[in-house]
Amino acid sequence: MDRQDGVIARLEGVTKQYEVGDAIVSALKDVSLDILEGQFVVLLGPSGSGKTTLLNMIGGLDVPTRGQIWVGGSEITNMNEASLTMYRRKQVGFIFQFFNLVPSLTAGENVEMVAELTGNKRNAIPALRSVGLGDRIGHFPAQLSGGEQQRVAIARALAKGPSILLGDEPTGDLDYETGKMILGLMRRINRSENATILLVTHNVAISRMADRVIRMRSGEIVEDRAAENPIHPEDLEW
Repeated sequence: MDRQDGVIARLEGVTKQYEVGDAIVSALKDVSLDILEGQFVVLLGPSGSGKTTLLNMIGGLDVPTRGQIWVGGSEITNMNEASLTMYRRKQVGFIFQFFNLVPSLTAGENVEMVAELTGNKRNAIPALRSVGLGDRIGHFPAQLSGGEQQRVAIARALAKGPSILLGDEPTGDLDYETGKMILGLMRRINRSENATILLVTHNVAISRMADRVIRMRSGEIVEDRAAENPIHPEDLEW
């Protein structure tokens, strides 16, 4: 795949099947998709629609039964486990619903631990400052609010210098106002750093802030549209 075409991630004919007893269950069905560099994309759909499976495929957390996936110009579907580990470590930033912070480490140490694995330890403190936590570097997770913990998780993802940021219901465990604050932060990162963000949600309202909305149902893409007038996260209501 040629990076000059502006495509940061490409899926061609991606299918994912699982054996459940004697039955074959298809989580993804022949999905083909291009994600452009710098886009803020929302993957929308109910539970079981395949959106998280699709995110996991791009993130190298799962492998397709059939099909090919390229990210950043490299095909990840032909990588062995060691190569996939390096891919996940260096090229993908993950932001999950649950913050997954190490409770015995400070905010700074949580970010430094991941940044050091990628050779970007010097990025840790600037990443925390970029999400407004310059005064919380020495605090432990238990001393931080939910929104602050999620900001640490975002800083941890950013410190890697990833090709793409993947968010799986990143506001699902937060209250309404804090959720909007986190979405606003993600939008700012997207705009100021030309960061490519792919965000999974079941919340239709969140799709109103996206550049592009991909709606899924039963393992298939049923709608893929560009947003005409994305609104600011502060104006979201649900």
